[in-house]
Amino acid sequence: MSWTHRIRYLVLGLALVGGLALLPTHAARADSQCANHCVMLIEVNGLENKDVTPQSTPFLWALAHPGKTNASATPALTGRSGWMWQASRGILSSSNAASTASLLTGGFPEETGVPADEYIDRFDKTPNKLMRLGDPGDAGAITTGTAQTLIYSATQADVKTATFIGDPALRTIVDGGNVNIADAKAPTPGDATYTWYPAGQAGTQDGNGDPKLCPAPNAQDSAGGGSGTPTTPSGPPICPANDLQTMKEMSDYLTGTTGGNISLTYAYLAELGIAKQHNGNAQASSGSPSAAGGPPSSGGTPSVAQALQDTDAAIAQFVASYQTARGDQWKNTVMMVVGNHGYELTPTSQRVPQPDPSQPGGVDPKGDLATYVAASATAKTADTNSALLIPQGSMATIYYTDTAHPEKKAETLADLRDKLLTNVNATPPCKNDPGGTGQCIAEVLYVNPADVPADHPEYGLTHQHPSWRQQMLSYKAC
Repeated sequence: MSWTHRIRYLVLGLALVGGLALLPTHAARADSQCANHCVMLIEVNGLENKDVTPQSTPFLWALAHPGKTNASATPALTGRSGWMWQASRGILSSSNAASTASLLTGGFPEETGVPADEYIDRFDKTPNKLMRLGDPGDAGAITTGTAQTLIYSATQADVKTATFIGDPALRTIVDGGNVNIADAKAPTPGDATYTWYPAGQAGTQDGNGDPKLCPAPNAQDSAGGGSGTPTTPSGPPICPANDLQTMKEMSDYLTGTTGGNISLTYAYLAELGIAKQHNGNAQASSGSPSAAGGPPSSGGTPSVAQALQDTDAAIAQFVASYQTARGDQWKNTVMMVVGNHGYELTPTSQRVPQPDPSQPGGVDPKGDLATYVAASATAKTADTNSALLIPQGSMATIYYTDTAHPEKKAETLADLRDKLLTNVNATPPCKNDPGGTGQCIAEVLYVNPADVPADHPEYGLTHQHPSWRQQMLSYKAC
């Protein structure tokens, strides 16, 4: 079962799977080692069209508008053509895992099998096996399954490829295979000719993970007990590299003795998206910072404005060094910079509340919507952890996880649907929604067609939103 709400502070599946492109202006050169054109694809977590302005990201702006900038300031862009695509469309949910999988395979979640950063795998024989980003080397690490990535297909066609994955949690999606995170110098074989990723654990030997970018602990890891307890991955903490480190590794390899024959290069830059998650989206449409971003978080995470500058500078430094070292190859290179999705500020006070069952219309400050769903399901099944809510921005998925009482599934899901649309929406924060909708939750829909009540086909996700292409997400989901 998926739900969406209309709190205006949350983005509803808006993603950017298009962006900036820089093109050579001539045919392939004989002195380039690429058979046709060299291609560089840089995916920037959290980058949105409104972020790219002459003030906040001067190099990225010049990349898309090489003829409208000072040539002396960007000599590597002289004689180039560029464009910026502002009408891109994303997938749902627009999470890191789903967006990256779709970008590299060309498939929707129903085809890649990757609906979100965290989900229960319906294909696995282990009941309620929880899959998520953040645990490479663990059986719960997300992969694209049978969906072939661009990296895999190119390598199979004897095209030399290289990947530079700033967030090691994405390694299993980008490059295939699980990761021995304890020994970053001896990773399991992947799809690319060459792969780099940070060791992940900040402070470890040879680990390039940035401690300022380490993720916060997941609150759902503490769940336990009951026959429906999800099987949780248990890998080490995953710390992405900052963008300067990732692009430096890319520069060092591609300008080195063995990097000249790479035709397809992919890089994932993690810093901006993490900054937006911690600080809120501080870029207004004008490109100037707003109060929403505030100062860096207490953990030292860079502000959104600083992260934009870091990303811009990292790409600029790479282009300058690559153009100097491999000028002929650079003239024959197509570079694309894409954002995977955007973030919006979601203060705790503006999130969907947990109703207080002791007083109609009241709010229980001790819990959240996930707590409410779990408690409501337990009341129906008399078993703890009968349902699990996994948030996905302005969407969420509820999984019925009670393997001991399958006969209670239909009744429990119907009860949850009713409570979400009535009790939750009756709370003051939802009735006084600043967006003017008078509700927090707009829809509660069944993902699995087999679970849709026969007398209410309109309750089905595919009935209401066939273009979302999520029918194969997980038929364990409600």
